[in-house]
Amino acid sequence: MTRIRKIGIPNGGTTGQVLKKGSNTDFDIEWGTGGGSGGSWGSISGTLSDQTDLQTALNAKQATLISATNIKTINGSSVLGSGDLVVSGSGLTQQQVEGLI
Repeated sequence: MTRIRKIGIPNGGTTGQVLKKGSNTDFDIEWGTGGGSGGSWGSISGTLSDQTDLQTALNAKQATLISATNIKTINGSSVLGSGDLVVSGSGLTQQQVEGLI
């Protein structure tokens, strides 16, 4: 069982400050600025609200692919999904191809 020791909160502190560890010593707390340096999101790092290039990065992202709307189909069949798309037809013989050249 963890016991909670009653400790006092240091006087002072200003709007936006947080209580933080002052050292590795137990119960050594003090007022300070919080938040650190923010997180990291791929090649974008820092505090999210400070990212002036975030909208540019989002605008450059590929649109959602929708069959027959912004991608092609083959004979009316979607090319999305897994597996093979079977394309049939008689095709040209080697002799017919040579005749086209």
